[in-house]
Amino acid sequence: MSSTARLVMRSTPRLGESLLGFLLRVSDVNCCTGVPALLRLANLPRTFLTRPCVLKDLASILGGAISLNELEERVYWRAAPKKGIKFVRATVSTVDVNFTHPRVCPACLEEEGIVRQVWDLRVVTACWRHGFYLVDHCSQCGSRLTWRRKRLLQCDCGSELRRQSRDPAPEEVVAFTLLLETQLVNGTNWIDPFPLPLRTLGAICRAIWWFGAELASLERAQPLAISKPRVLVSAKIVERGIECLERWPRSIEELLSQKHLAESNPQSLETTPKHLLYTIRETFRGLHFEPMLDDIRDILGQMEYPTKRNSFYSVRPPKG
Repeated sequence: MSSTARLVMRSTPRLGESLLGFLLRVSDVNCCTGVPALLRLANLPRTFLTRPCVLKDLASILGGAISLNELEERVYWRAAPKKGIKFVRATVSTVDVNFTHPRVCPACLEEEGIVRQVWDLRVVTACWRHGFYLVDHCSQCGSRLTWRRKRLLQCDCGSELRRQSRDPAPEEVVAFTLLLETQLVNGTNWIDPFPLPLRTLGAICRAIWWFGAELASLERAQPLAISKPRVLVSAKIVERGIECLERWPRSIEELLSQKHLAESNPQSLETTPKHLLYTIRETFRGLHFEPMLDDIRDILGQMEYPTKRNSFYSVRPPKG
């Protein structure tokens, strides 16, 4: 690439805008054919968002609209080996972020023409500004949205994303999204909205998704724990997860009682209480989860379920 190459029309990223959304918006105003076209100009691989690489040429073609440091702050590179990825000022697991299939708010696209970074989080399924569920597929052709589409405001079939359906989301989901975005954008200290002793964004994302997948009455709950399904499935998981955490810790007692009743039915496909506790212990590893696990141990004590300090039961269930 020539060191003098520049895009003719320049734009600066807006507060809270996602990097890929910004690049797609810049591509639009310069009559390019999407983010891949900009990556070719900057000699960047398709994996630039998640794998460290040199972003100097990208900053150059953008003509100083965004600095190299700002670009590096907006990518999703690993914070440290085995430590998850950086997301604004937080660290989250790779499974918590949608890298390929974006979600958009048709009303935000119509009014401001931007895609917000917080929408990349798997647990964010609504826009708090308008109270609508986010959209992740085209209602005309049925295709799931992708960052490789050619236009910010259109599906590749030509359908206007600003004209997609606007379905109201529950108040608690909208309020949760508002809290997440406010704290991520403003850089304020994390305030846990639930009676749950977790104090990081990554921990909250994991807890909401895992318990929501367990409670959402969906098939194959375990694969859902690591998947990134369409927004309607995600919404059901997140709503059940929020409901569980809002009633914490009594909700874990209800879940265990439900599993105990199912255990007595030989035809039930529900997991046993012992298997559930084993899965929780394996899923929520780390000192930052210990206060939550202590809550569960207290509930188990009240239920007279035998536990040790560092486990949920006297004997670990056999593997397999």
